[in-house]
Parts: sequence; C-alpha cells; structure tokens
Amino acid sequence: MNTKKMTLSAIFTALICVGAFLRIPVPIVPFTLQFLFVVLSGMLLDWKYGMLSVLVYIALGLAGLPVFTSGGGLGYVLHPTFGFLLGFLPAAAISGYITRHIHHRLSPLIGGIVAILCMYLIALPYLYFILTYVMDIAITIPALFTSYCFIFLPGDTVSVCLSTFLYRRLSHIIK
Repeated sequence: MNTKKMTLSAIFTALICVGAFLRIPVPIVPFTLQFLFVVLSGMLLDWKYGMLSVLVYIALGLAGLPVFTSGGGLGYVLHPTFGFLLGFLPAAAISGYITRHIHHRLSPLIGGIVAILCMYLIALPYLYFILTYVMDIAITIPALFTSYCFIFLPGDTVSVCLSTFLYRRLSHIIK
C-alpha cells in the first residue's frame, strides 16, 4: 500500500467525520459537507482508498466514537439513516472509478451523479426496513421518497458539483 495514499485516506476519514457536523443552514433540510468529502475522497484518491476512508469512518463510529451525526456505537446499525452511511462505501468507490477510468472531461460529474444513485439504492431500502420492521412505523414508498430522497437531492447535487470543482483544482496536486 502506498504511504501517501494511506495518509490521504486518513485525512479524508477525518474530513468525513468533521463534515457530518459542518452544517450550512438552508431552508427545510440542513446541508452538511459529509457527502462532498465522501465523493471527493473517491475522486482524488481513486476508488480503493476513497472506499477505505469511508470504511474507517464507519468502523470508528461503530466502535463507539461519536463521529456519526447522532453519536456512535454498534446500536447505530438500527438507526434509520445508517443505510446512508453504508451507501457511502459504493459512492466513494464509484465516483473514484468513473473519474479515474473513464477518460472524459465530464467523468467526475458523471461519477458523482452515479454515486448519488448508488447511495440511495442502498439507503432507501435500509431505511424502509428499519422504519417498518424495527421501529414499527408505517411509511409508504412515495412518502419515503418524498421525505428521505427528493428533499435531499438538491444538496447532494450541490455536493457533487463542489466535489467536481475541487477535484479539478486539487487533482494535479494530489497524484
């Protein structure tokens, strides 16, 4: 393993931790920088090290460090939004893979958009399962999409655009 990439991976793990608590107040839904750092880690570090950054972040939280937005510990797997954290793993990997292996000027943006889709493909079924079968809260599929997907998509799209911008600025520095 490359020492430089491992160090950068650790830095991105720290940025993802901090990003969970950096909120930009916007109407209706708070916007955090967490997803931005997840996608950017994949873009800048390549898919393996971006995914490693997220994996270490999740491991730290499950070990009990309060790095998740609502604390930490093994019990967090029963938290409705834990599926989003699981969705960060393929999001980092896919954003990195597409950015680095598809040679097109729009590949970072496309990688970020596909990362959003992959995150929601994992997060929403997980959320539905936890709400319905663990917490015994009845929720319809349209309500699930309205409350936990459509409302967050604008912020996630902004994160991808910012990640793409930052990737273009930083990629020549981090090689």
